[in-house]
Amino acid sequence: MTKVQIAKQSPDKKTLSIPNMAQSSDRESKTYFLLAIALVIGICSAIIGGLLLDEYLKLFSTTQIDKGSHRDLMSVPPATKVPAANLVQTAFGNQVQVTIIAVKRIPGKPDEVNVEMQIEKLTDTPLIEGTISIGSTMASNSETSEVYRATDFMRRSSGRISLSKLRQNKPIDAYVVLDVPQGVTTIDLFVDQTTPFKNVPIAAANPFTRVVSRAATSSKTAMQATGSLMMQPNGLIRKALDNKAQVQVISAQRLNNPELATRNLVNVKMRIWRLGTKQPNFQDVITVSATTARNPETSETYRAFDFLNRATNPVFLFYLRPQTYTDAYVWLQVPEGVNTLDLFIPETGTFRNVPISQN
Repeated sequence: MTKVQIAKQSPDKKTLSIPNMAQSSDRESKTYFLLAIALVIGICSAIIGGLLLDEYLKLFSTTQIDKGSHRDLMSVPPATKVPAANLVQTAFGNQVQVTIIAVKRIPGKPDEVNVEMQIEKLTDTPLIEGTISIGSTMASNSETSEVYRATDFMRRSSGRISLSKLRQNKPIDAYVVLDVPQGVTTIDLFVDQTTPFKNVPIAAANPFTRVVSRAATSSKTAMQATGSLMMQPNGLIRKALDNKAQVQVISAQRLNNPELATRNLVNVKMRIWRLGTKQPNFQDVITVSATTARNPETSETYRAFDFLNRATNPVFLFYLRPQTYTDAYVWLQVPEGVNTLDLFIPETGTFRNVPISQN
């Protein structure tokens, strides 16, 4: 009986060991399979990482090249003297011309530079709607690429120039004051809607140096070409509205401020004539209250004081008979101590160095 039982038990033990071996082999296969997958993943990751690194290096190299190819926007140009012709740029599809007239330091403010320019319509065709933002003019250091912006684009710039205000062969004066550290002698200028003006020299504070030289002409021709003031017994005269009108500054008289115990107001009186050369339309208007003034030394801008009650209503040329005029005025807020002004009357040129009467 005992031998029979042992014989029966032995095969059972061998039978039970077969599944155990199969399970162990199955676990080992799974382990090898997972290791193979991990190895493949590792190899793929290494390949992908290498490709990404290569693409990054290529991108970095391309970026460096692109920066070099765009150096003309905000970087160092060749140290050569730029001819005067480069101080003239066109805008709006060659319909408008912007000319840099002068770039000079402001007396008493060594870190400020006054940039003067003229904007002129080149064609006799109507212009598209648009503006040139003079206040957004910037500059960059021609050597270090440091960027300089407007000191006060609201009070010390011409603001926005509307294309609708431009007349052919009748340039409009504009200006902006930039913060440029003393010691910088050359800048690149970036005027709205134009390509950069390169290597523009900065004149010293005292001499007023124009950077654009003009051919010598007779005094009469020069006055017509540059819009210089014509001294008359009764004031200063300029043409306006495409020669349909004439504006004469009669006086600029200092007044007491009715609200304060100061004399920070100037009453500008003018006479607006309708000439008989061309027929005006309803768009030929001179908005007297929009007159501004500028300090010739500091370029600070002065605007109307209470323009609703202390200025003449807009003058519509259409309602004036040929060879007749109407008188107008505007009060400007000008600090005490300022003795001369540059006047900007809408639709006319600039009246420079207008003396202020203290009476």
